[in-house]
Order: sequence, then structure tokens, then C-alpha cells
Amino acid sequence: MSKPVSAIVLAAGQSRRMGRRNKLLSLVNGRPMIEQVVAEIARSTVDEIIVVTGHEHKAVLACMQAWSAPRLRTVFNPLYREGMASSIVCGLVAMKAQVGGALVCLGDMPWLVAEDYNRIIAAFNVSTPGSICVPFTRGQRGNPVLWGSAFFPQLKTLTGDKGARSLLAQHPEAWVKVLFSSDHILLDVDTPQAFGAPAGQSPSG
Repeated sequence: MSKPVSAIVLAAGQSRRMGRRNKLLSLVNGRPMIEQVVAEIARSTVDEIIVVTGHEHKAVLACMQAWSAPRLRTVFNPLYREGMASSIVCGLVAMKAQVGGALVCLGDMPWLVAEDYNRIIAAFNVSTPGSICVPFTRGQRGNPVLWGSAFFPQLKTLTGDKGARSLLAQHPEAWVKVLFSSDHILLDVDTPQAFGAPAGQSPSG
């Protein structure tokens, strides 16, 4: 039996390592990166999508208005300068009641597709509320991570710019490893040099 899952999309960062360009507004497959990311999440089986904005809020919000989904909501994080953790907390607070799990997604991972998200959600559906579904490929841990509701209180206490990595490291006994053969779960865009695509795909912007 499936459990309600909310996707929290972190789209509030300041893209400092990208220079003057907001990486989330750079084009991937002909549309802004954040729009590409949300479009694939919307194709998955998540029950709702919460896009947390902050830096250049209006420009990111415009991308969401240009492409709509019935399950999509946006929330502004006024504390986005304090780091990624504040956006995770903002997304958790905005979730609907009775959510079984939170899929924490990064807005700068445009190569993930709906099937990738669904693989993680499927693993969660046969786990417990005290589980953390973590994607792996060739022994490397990736993103997104799906947190069972038992961890929501601890997630809401996070601070700083390292997201939930410290909390994840504290609970290896709760990990449900979800195995992938592709590198999609590892590929994010942090610097101009990293703004490249898997073979056969060419971003622009």
C-alpha cells in the first residue's frame, strides 16, 4: 500500500560557486533548470510538490508559473541565506498533514527523471516510517533522499548549510539502500565547470 509522499524541492540557494549566474535559471533541454527538475518530479508518483524559493524568488517563481501542475505549491524561505537546512525546515512546515515521507530533492539535479524518483518511492512503500530511503550507485550515495515521518521532528531542528547529511550519518541503521545503475543520482550542478550533461545531452544558457 502506498504512503503519501511530499517532494520538497530546494530552490532557494544563492549559487555562489556559479558566479553571477543563478544556475537554476540556466537552460536545460530548452527550459530553466528548476523547471526541468520540477517537471520530472511532477511525472512521478509523489502526492504533492513543494518548491522552496529564496534567492531571486520572483525569477524562480516565474518558472513555476510558466509550467503548472495540480500538486505544485511554492513557499518562500525568508531565512534562505542561513543555508540549506532552513529550506528543508520551511518545506516540512508547509507539507500537508498525514504525510508518510518527505522526498528532499535538489533543484540543481536536472538529469534525474520520473523513473528515478519512482524507484525511491517504491522502496519507501515497502519500508517503515522509521526508514530513510537512500539511493546508491557503485557504492556512492546520491540524492534525493526520502525520509520517513518518524524523522520529521529531528529534521525540523536542522541548521546550517549542510542540509540533512549530519542526521543521515547518525542513523545508518535506518537506511534502505536503493540501487541505481545510472549516475543520475550523483550529478548536480555547482560550478560553471560542472554545468555539463550526461552523454548525448547538452545544456545551454
